[in-house]
Amino acid sequence: MDPASCTTGTERCFVYDPEAKGIVGLAASFGSDQFNDHLFHYGYFLYAAGVLAADDPALADQWAPVMNLLAADIATQGDSTYFPERRTSDADVGHSWASGTSPFTDGNNQESSSEAVNAWNGLALWASASTQPELATEAQWMLAAEAKPAFAYWTNFDTTESVYDGFDHDVASINWGGKRDYATWFSPEPSAMLGILVLPMSPVASYLGVDPERVRTNIAEAAPNGSDVLFGDYLLMYSALGGKEDATAALKETTNLNEDRIDDGNSRSYLLAWIMSRLEN
Repeated sequence: MDPASCTTGTERCFVYDPEAKGIVGLAASFGSDQFNDHLFHYGYFLYAAGVLAADDPALADQWAPVMNLLAADIATQGDSTYFPERRTSDADVGHSWASGTSPFTDGNNQESSSEAVNAWNGLALWASASTQPELATEAQWMLAAEAKPAFAYWTNFDTTESVYDGFDHDVASINWGGKRDYATWFSPEPSAMLGILVLPMSPVASYLGVDPERVRTNIAEAAPNGSDVLFGDYLLMYSALGGKEDATAALKETTNLNEDRIDDGNSRSYLLAWIMSRLEN
């Protein structure tokens, strides 16, 4: 978060790419130098900064030079010399895309719809903490706009519609411009197909539970034999959206969940807190 950190180091610092017109980590990962997944990555920075600075205006002031550039990279509004307008968002289809240069026959794609939702939630939190009301308004409508298609195209589409003929799954783990896939970029496991669509299960993830029966259907496909699977922790949290009985069952199962099934981006305490919060609804 030091604007000058790239002058003394080669990692954990950001630079401006004048050709792509955007901010990128000097040590790239996940194809970020090709501008892949910027909304996912920067969403986590914005979320963390927004939470930490919410009660500490000094932190907001300290981090603003870098955080505002990350926000501008993914969510510039209006004409800009330095950034494209809303780089990742596609108003025509109603959601964002993850790939940068999208060098694919089937067009652009997006896998983790939930991380896209998380990005705009993080942007809203940062905008609020740094007292930027116009940015907060933009982030809030982008959050609402992203959550609706995430629900409609990734986790809760109507399987009886003709467009899904021959697609024998309850989630579409990757949506492309030209096709839908039951696959991920990193694992063939069924739990990965759903897990990547629900993590990181921040408080805003309640939009995933509008249809409790579909939650149970999706869990049955992703983890038919229980939570001892990849992303088992996130799937337990997702299953708790089914209702109090589902949350009670998830809480019981969590007490026996192996430590290696808790994702690096999660913790047992947060896992328990999330599930317990669903017992009150």
